[in-house]
Amino acid sequence: MLSEVLDRETCAKCKFCCVFDKADSWEIPVISENLAKQLKSQGVKTVKKDGCYKYDLDFSGDEIKSCPFLDKEKGCNLSEDEKPFDCKIWPLRVMKHGDKKVLAVAKTCPNFSVTKTDLLRLINKGLLKSIKEYISKNPYVINELKEDYEVLMEF
Repeated sequence: MLSEVLDRETCAKCKFCCVFDKADSWEIPVISENLAKQLKSQGVKTVKKDGCYKYDLDFSGDEIKSCPFLDKEKGCNLSEDEKPFDCKIWPLRVMKHGDKKVLAVAKTCPNFSVTKTDLLRLINKGLLKSIKEYISKNPYVINELKEDYEVLMEF
């Protein structure tokens, strides 16, 4: 979804957004019920909250764990249709700031260097509509605004 402003090959090489530590576990993407069943059949623990599924990396200590769909050589194993929405819009996140919903961008993405103007142009070109539709069905993806995110817009 952000291929106009973020190169897929660069992302596949980086993998920054595909690894988590315990403090980042809130970033684990919401997955479809089908992907949750697939993971469960492979022995990966999943959780369901507010009608949404996530995989549980079961952290202990300071360890860093990878997404179960990450191939260390090729990047994400999922097709574009299977890929979680959270992953499709990374480094964007829908967050709460007080009583408002905001669209924010992760300041920690090592390969994201697009101007705010270019990003807002893309968002207003149809991405915002898709985001609103998605969060209406998946409210669990909305987290409190974190300090390493910059607010782009309220909605």
